[in-house]
Order: sequence, then structure tokens, then C-alpha cells
Amino acid sequence: MMKGSLIYFFLISYFILMSNVYSFERNINNEDELIHNLNSTEYNILEIYIDNKSIDIYKEIKINNNIQKLLIIGSSKDSSILRFNNSISNGLIFNSFIQKITFKNITIYGHLEFHNVNNVLFEDTILNGSIISNDKSSKNELIQMNNFIYNAFIDFKTTCISLYGNVKIDNSYFYGNSLCTDNILSYDGENINNIDISNSYFNGIYTNTCIGINNANESNITSSIFENGSAYNDGGGAIHAKNSYSFIKNCKFNNNFSSTHGGLIYIETNETNEHINEKRNVYILNSIQHKTENINQSSKQKGLVASVKGNVNLQIENFYAEDLHAGKGISAFTLKGISTIELKNVKMNAIDGSNYGGVLFTSNEEQIGSEFKVTNGTFTNFHQYQVNEASSFIYSHQNINISLNNFIHIGSPTKLELNSVKIENHFTKKDCTFIRCESLSKFDKNVLIFNDLYVDGLDTVKEFVYIDSGDISINNSYLNRIRSSYIYSLSTDDKQKDNYFFRMGSNTNLSISYTNLNNIHTYYGIVSRTSSNIIIENCTFEYSNYDKTLFRIDPKNNINSKTNFTVNNSNFYMISANNGGVAKTSSMNYGGVIYSESKLTNSHVFFNNCEFIPEYNDRGSISYAHCIESEPYFSNADELKMEYDYAFSTNPTKIALSSESLDSISVFSGESIPSNIDDRFISSNFDTMTFDDIIYFRVVINDTNNAVLLGDTISFRKDKCSFPQVKVVGNPGNYKLGLILITYGHFHKFENNAVFVDLEIRDCISEHKNNYNYKDIEGYGFKSCYKPKCSPACVHGKCEDNNQSSIDFMIFILVGLILQCFSMFEITNGQKKNSCRLFQYIFKNIGFSLVYGSMLVKTYRIYLIFMVKKKINRSMKKKNMILIVFGICMIHLLSVFFWIIIQAQVYTVKSANDHRTYSECKYPSSVYLCIGISINIIVTLYYVYITKFLKMNIKSEMLTNGSSDINKINSSNNDLIQKKPESSQKS
Repeated sequence: MMKGSLIYFFLISYFILMSNVYSFERNINNEDELIHNLNSTEYNILEIYIDNKSIDIYKEIKINNNIQKLLIIGSSKDSSILRFNNSISNGLIFNSFIQKITFKNITIYGHLEFHNVNNVLFEDTILNGSIISNDKSSKNELIQMNNFIYNAFIDFKTTCISLYGNVKIDNSYFYGNSLCTDNILSYDGENINNIDISNSYFNGIYTNTCIGINNANESNITSSIFENGSAYNDGGGAIHAKNSYSFIKNCKFNNNFSSTHGGLIYIETNETNEHINEKRNVYILNSIQHKTENINQSSKQKGLVASVKGNVNLQIENFYAEDLHAGKGISAFTLKGISTIELKNVKMNAIDGSNYGGVLFTSNEEQIGSEFKVTNGTFTNFHQYQVNEASSFIYSHQNINISLNNFIHIGSPTKLELNSVKIENHFTKKDCTFIRCESLSKFDKNVLIFNDLYVDGLDTVKEFVYIDSGDISINNSYLNRIRSSYIYSLSTDDKQKDNYFFRMGSNTNLSISYTNLNNIHTYYGIVSRTSSNIIIENCTFEYSNYDKTLFRIDPKNNINSKTNFTVNNSNFYMISANNGGVAKTSSMNYGGVIYSESKLTNSHVFFNNCEFIPEYNDRGSISYAHCIESEPYFSNADELKMEYDYAFSTNPTKIALSSESLDSISVFSGESIPSNIDDRFISSNFDTMTFDDIIYFRVVINDTNNAVLLGDTISFRKDKCSFPQVKVVGNPGNYKLGLILITYGHFHKFENNAVFVDLEIRDCISEHKNNYNYKDIEGYGFKSCYKPKCSPACVHGKCEDNNQSSIDFMIFILVGLILQCFSMFEITNGQKKNSCRLFQYIFKNIGFSLVYGSMLVKTYRIYLIFMVKKKINRSMKKKNMILIVFGICMIHLLSVFFWIIIQAQVYTVKSANDHRTYSECKYPSSVYLCIGISINIIVTLYYVYITKFLKMNIKSEMLTNGSSDINKINSSNNDLIQKKPESSQKS
């Protein structure tokens, strides 16, 4: 009885409940039927079927009734179509509370908008348009897309798809469009909702970021492909994650691009977010990135793979990337803020950049706690094309710990650890630092630890490691083929002299053990400043070249330095250096083993019972030192000096005349000094030293009140210093002529840097009475003793003073021709007032005057010399000739000035036969005066004609009686006239 009552009760309850649920299925054939059924209030469950039809809709449809479930189902995606035609912004707007909406087997052209909808399902659906979902926080909302194909088609909006709530996407395809200015899919989880994407494909069409994820409680992206993503605004070519936890696995990224940050992904946290103190974790696992390029902007913060900003923890594991090209950008990874980037089992090949920073990693504005780690990384074919402040690997500023387990400009306090890291084939366009650590204060200590580091192939590095304060430890490593750019230079003058293998600042400790260093080619090897310690144990240095030296300690010679240098059980083989190699090595310049500058070297560098096998070097086959005090301590120095020639050498201490040089000279005022005055340099225990580098010096005279040196008093030398053949002009007497060094090449400055010879200026009047002149021809107030020389030689008579032909009038003629060309060119540009005055009149007439005026005075001068009777003074000074030419030019200039004052009309407008008007230059009556002057210049033709037939035979030697023959031949009349001069004339 009880059992039957319960069954009856449940049956009654079911029928009561079902009596309130109305379900309706309807096939739709047109727009009106669709609108009517969607807005019907009769049904709780509405199923709309579109059976192999394409329905055109011409207005927006808003659904305001409360339907529990709505299903819009077609027969197939190809044959069942809803098409909103009038505007791409028209579509379906769901404003009511609907439990679930399902789209299946259908294609939609238009806009979909969901408000207060708990569940939306797209299955086997194509959407050509846009989507906006509810913006109210709710953990119950769910949007699902299965086998969904999306083509962005939108009316100039920022985002193609904007979703909130929980989102699940599987086996779907998304394509961007230039009508969207930012993301294909933009998601906001409001810190409570999640998004899951799997087995899907995104293509940004080079215009959109694929996905923008904001405030996601959790985002999971697996087994998906991202191609052609492009970020032009906020960054992230494929993914832009903000204030979100993300997990990315088994994904492929191909040909993504960002003009700002993050070619693959840009991750940031917002300082205004209430969860700012929580570090956002982002994981990328088992993924591949291929071909990211063209980061073109000039911002320092780039990132071909990833850029992180704020409080982010990015971990990348089992990742491969290749062909990443930054264009004008930089770095595979960038960091800003208090973030962490950790790489595990990473391989990267063919990465390049050309901007401020490092090719692998760049950070700035770091905060204490930020960190960059690499474990088991292989990096090959890195290229840095930036010329200035840059790194071929890692570049950071401060407050960051860097650990590379199983690279960089860095700031303090920094810890960089490389364990089992392999780096191959890095290239930079111009020298830049591979690893650089800077300290913000003297109290900061950087730490570099390299264990099992393998480096093979670094081209054009400025420094392999630069650290200004801290500790460096290198153990069980292999460093090979590290080269500076200077080795590619053909000329030694082009060498970059700031290249180093290791460059260390003060208070730095270097320890190298069980390490091979091969094929190192830099300007300097290991350079250390004050208060540093260097310990090298069980190492091998071989097949390397250092243009200066392998070890350089304390270049500033600090008197308080406490630097110590120790080498134990190490081998040096086939090492060459210009200044200071090492045992079994050669040095081309100074110091086969040691090149020392500090006066404290003797107290801190020790060689006890060491054996050396140096090659011959007359500049110190074992040691070259600045002075005796800067020479290292050798316990067996006496034996070495006996065994090897020139085993020890120091810097020169003075300059002296060579044995073949003159020590005194005697000249007349105005003569040059002899060329055989040479000097050489003397060192404290090596007296045959010569320079191979250019040395600049100055020649001086001790009494500048009575004598002066003319010519190149500053000169240079390569093999030896010789006094240049300067000219001495001064009063008769005895002087000192000196040579003083200005620069010293590779050597240090020394006090005895000058050498002097005796100089006598002889009396010209007493020794040369008739054949020489004694005049001030140099313009310095001192007379020169010289024999007159005329060029061309005098026709007859004697040469009484120096005279040479001039090219002044050739220049006048050239300028005149140029002005004539300007005037002709201006005629083609039309007749205007300024054109008539300036270009056509002034340029034309002054050009004419310069050409024919110069010819007039030159031919008239020839006429005076050869054709005028001898009683007339036939000389014509150049000054007068120039005044004649410029006088003619001034007449034209004054005429134009006069026309401007009286406001004379200089052009008029006329009509042609075809009734078209044109302008023509028309000058006042006074122009005829100027024309007459120009016509008079034509008299030049007369002188040209007269002098044209003049042929001169000038004898090379003067006759003893002071006369010579001159022959004039008139070829047109075949009349030969011979005239012998009655008296000598001045030439």
C-alpha cells in the first residue's frame, strides 16, 4: 500500500512539473518565421531547424523572452546558412536569461552577442562575423566551441571575439582580419574563470594577435598551432597574457611577429590589480617556435620568444626555436620588474638582433628577486648586428640572479651560473660584450660561476666577460674560437684597441681551473685592475694570439694596489702576442712572456724557479717592464740573462742623436736644414730599441724673437726620428735647434724626451755681395738670403727678383663663364623684374666683363712688352690689371643700383600674334653707356691679333753683357724682324 502511494505521488508530481514545460520544434524558411519564433513566449524549449536553406536577414534580431533552452540546428555547415546582409554588425542579440543556447551544423554570417546566458555551445559551426559575451562575473557561465570555424568579419572593432566566463575550445580554427585592430580572441576571466583550448588552430593573417588572455584564474592551451600572429599595440604576436595563470603544452608557433614585446608571448601583471602581490605562473612545455621576425621599433624591451613584465614566473621546458630575426629589435627573452624566466632543456638556433641589449636575454628596470635561469641549454648561430652598447648573448642591468645550468650585460648584485651549457657560432656586426656585469656601488659583488661550459665560435666580441667588481669561477670548461673584429682588419691602424678576453675591475677575483682555452684572438687577454687576485691552475692555453698581451695587471699603476697573480701547473703552447706572451710563446713587440707597467709588479707577481723557452726578441724575450721597479720577480733572473739575449727590457729613458747624425749645422737665413739629423731612443738596460709605431714630434728653435721655423714643424716617424727639412729664417747668430716628442706610441712618457743640435745662421751681406738678395719675402719680419729666380726666365737683361706667373686671370675667366651660363639658364624661366636685373643683366654683363676684360689686360701687357717702342715704360703691374677688370664690372653694378633708386622699369609685357602675352626685359636709355663699354672691350681682338703672330726664342742662358736675342716672326706677311735690345730690362 505504501509503495503504491509513493509511485502515485511521483507520477502526479512529474505531470505537474511537465505541465509547465512547453517544447516546440519548428522548421524555418524565411526571416519573418525566424523572428516570430525567437520572440515567442509560448515555449520553454525552442528547437529551430534550418533544413538545407540559406536565409537572408536584413535587420538585427533581439531576443528578449526567457527561453530555458534554444537550439538552432542545420542540416550541414555547407547547406544551412543564416546570413545578415545589410551590415556586418547586425546579428542575433540575446538579452534575456537563457539557460543554454546551441548552434549546430550551421553557418552564420553576422554578429552574435550574449547577455545573461549561462551556457553557449557551438558544434560543427562556422561563424563569419564577431562574438561578444556577457561582461558580468559568474562562475556558472560556460562557452563551448567544438569543431568550430571562425573567420573574423567585423566593423572596425578592437577585438574579433570577446568572451567572459568559462571557455572551452576544442578542434577549432580561428582566422583574423584587418578589420580587427587587436586580438582574434580576447578573454577576461575576471580572476575567477578559466579558459581551455586544445587541438586548435589560430592564424593572425599578419594583422592580429591570436589570443589575448586577461585575469584568467587558469588558462590551459594544449596541442594547438599559432601562425602569422602580429602584435602592433600591446605585444605578444601569438599570445598576450595579463594577470593570468597559464599552461601551454605541445604547441607550435610559426612566423609570429610583434612590433613591441614578445614575438611568441607577452606576459605582464598590472600594478593596479588587487592580486599584484601574487606571482603569476606561466608554463610552456614541449613546444616549438619557428621563424619570428621583423621587430622594427626602437624600444629597449623586446623579446622574440617571450617578454615578461611585473611579477611573473615564466618556465619553459623542452623547447626548440629557430630562425628568429629581430630586425631592429633585440633578444629572445626580455624581463622587466620582479619576474623570473627559467629555461630547461632548451635548444635555439639562428637568432639575431640589432639593438641595445643581448641576443638571448635582455633585462632592465629589474627589481630585487628577479631571476633568469637556464638548465641544459644549447644556443647556436647567434648574430648581434648592433654597433654600440649591446651583447651577443645576455644584457641586464641590476638586481637579477642569472643561472645557466646543464649570457649578457648585467647589473648588480648579480649571480650568473652556467652549468652544462653549450653555446656555438655567435656573431655580432661589431664588437660587443658577451657577458657583462656592472655594479651600482662599490659594495655590490657580482658572482659568475661557469661549470662544464662549452663555447665554440664567438665572432667580433668586444669582451667575452666584463665584470667591474666580484668573483669569477671557471671549472672544467672548454672555450674555443673566440675572436675580436680587429683580426679581420688588413691595416694595423684600424684595430679596435678595446677588445678583451676577460676585463675585470677593482676588487675582482678570478679562478680558472681544469679549463682549455684555445684559438682566442683578441687585443688583450686577461686584464685586471687594482686589488684583484688571479689564480690559474691546471689549465691549457694554446693556439691563440693577443695583439697586446695575454695578462695585463693593474694598467692604472695604483700605488695602493694589492693584486696578486698565480699560475700553477698550467701549459702555454703556441701563444703569440705583440707585448707579453707566455712560456713557449713569441712576442712581436715587447715582452715575450711579461709586459708590466705597474711599479708594484715586483711585489705581487712572482716566478719561482720557472723555465722559459722564449723566441728571440730584442725588446725583451722574457720580460718588458715600464721601469726596473715594475719588473716581476724572477728567482733565476741572472741565469736567464746569461742564457738568452735581451731577456729583460724596459721602457726608453731618454732620446739621443744617432752616431751618424750631424750635431751642428750652418745655413743662411731662408735655407732648409740638412736631412741627415737622426736620433734614437735609449732604455735603461737596452740601448738598441726602435719604434714600430708612429711617433709624433715637434721641431723648435730656442730664440723665437730672432728666428722662426717655416714648414712642417710637427712630423711623425716610423723607423727613426729625423729632423724634417724645415726652413730657417732669422737674424745672423747662433741658436739651438731641438726635436721634442709629442706622443710615445706603445711606450710611456719619459722625462728626457728632447734632443738639440747647434744651429748657425750666417751673414748674407758679407758672404754674398752681388748675386743674392737680402729681403723679407716670407712676411715674418726677418730677411731671407736668396738668389733671384724668374719663371718664366727673363727674355733679356738680368733677373733682379723672384717672379712667377699667376693664374688669377684664369680664375676670373672661369667665373665669368659660369655667370654667363646662369644668365642663359634664367632666360628659360621667364622674364621678371628681379630676373631682368640680377640674372640676365648683372650675370650676363659681369660674366662678359670678367672673360673679355681679363683677355684685354693680359694681351695688352704682352703688347706693351714686345710691340711698344723702347722709350715707353713697358711694365704693367698685376694690381693695375686687376683694377681695370673690376672697374669695368663696377660700372655695370652701379648702373643697376642707379635703376633701383630711380625705380626704372626693366621689363614690359607684350602681346604676340596669337594674342598671348609674354614679358620682355627692357632697360633705360643709360644702358647704352654700358653697351658701349662692352663694345670697347672688343678692342681685345686687336691685341689678340697682333700678339698671335709673335714667336719668341728665349735662350736658356743669359749673355754676359746682359742682353739676349729676341725673334719676332709675322707668319701672315712672311716678314722677319729682328730687334736687339739696347739695354737690359727687368723681367
